[in-house]
Amino acid sequence: MILVTGGTGLIGAHLLFELAHKGQQVTALRRAGSSDHVVRKVFRYYADNGESLLKNITWREGNITDKVSLQAAFDGITAVYHCAAVVSFDPRDEAHLIETNVQSTRNIVSLCLENGVQKLCHLSSVAALGRDRNDHQVHFTEAAPLESDAQASAYARSKALSEQEVWAAMDQGLNAIIVNPTIVIGPGDWNKSSAKLISTIWKGLKFYTEGSNSFVDARDVAAVMARLMERGTFGERFIVTAENRPFRDVFNLIADQLGVAQPSIKTKPWMGELAWRANAFYSKLTGKPPVITRDAVAAGHKHYTFSNEKIRKHLEYEFIPLQKSVEDACRIFLKEH
Repeated sequence: MILVTGGTGLIGAHLLFELAHKGQQVTALRRAGSSDHVVRKVFRYYADNGESLLKNITWREGNITDKVSLQAAFDGITAVYHCAAVVSFDPRDEAHLIETNVQSTRNIVSLCLENGVQKLCHLSSVAALGRDRNDHQVHFTEAAPLESDAQASAYARSKALSEQEVWAAMDQGLNAIIVNPTIVIGPGDWNKSSAKLISTIWKGLKFYTEGSNSFVDARDVAAVMARLMERGTFGERFIVTAENRPFRDVFNLIADQLGVAQPSIKTKPWMGELAWRANAFYSKLTGKPPVITRDAVAAGHKHYTFSNEKIRKHLEYEFIPLQKSVEDACRIFLKEH
């Protein structure tokens, strides 16, 4: 039996569909009171028999930071996909991010070892990969060290520390795989995660940055995770990405698919500096989470590229082109708006 944590998130929901579509019976963990509406939407997006496939999913409630509450969910489990994590770039969430993401991973790997789980796939992020913050052009491979810079975002540090928990469990005999996706494109909750990029452009994004990054379809992330577990490739990390592209190209592609104006104002680093500081002040006054953060502004002007050579060769896998990923996600968005 398979256990999936974080099944209500963007990647988790796509992973549940990937597994259910293959006929797997899956136990999915969620917080008490949380909704499965994103999962139901994802299943309907990709299959006419989506409602029927949902019968392959058995939901269990638990708190990923409370080990005792998770114990019952591990009964009869032989494989675990750990997708649950808090994602935030709000500086005020630093303690919560690190405590939740690291403690939850520590609990999961501990329960895997204690219950004789045969294999674990840990969903990390390229944010966990270390980088020189003064270098504006960085190319990443799986050989990159874990992020250890105290100036890195709390999210990046939390993902790096979480990875350390998995590597430590591997040393104790746990069969585990780590995947590090880049920016994920896919339909889901349009107000959260990377899916929010589409709704932001739909509302009229006027600015773009000169930086670049890497992008991957949520369906590809789910498929790669499932295939790696099937193959039994343990003790390794894999960057999961499709294409390296300038932010402006991606913003324009999304705008064109939505039929709205492309962002046309190029932001300079000093403009971003003023914006995040002003927004931070406004956030303190109102108590609302910041829309623009220092980390986001800095990343927007960096040129990050990521290699997918290792995963492509290992699985002989061909990724969905970014053009199609955007077309599919925007088509679904427009049906709902």
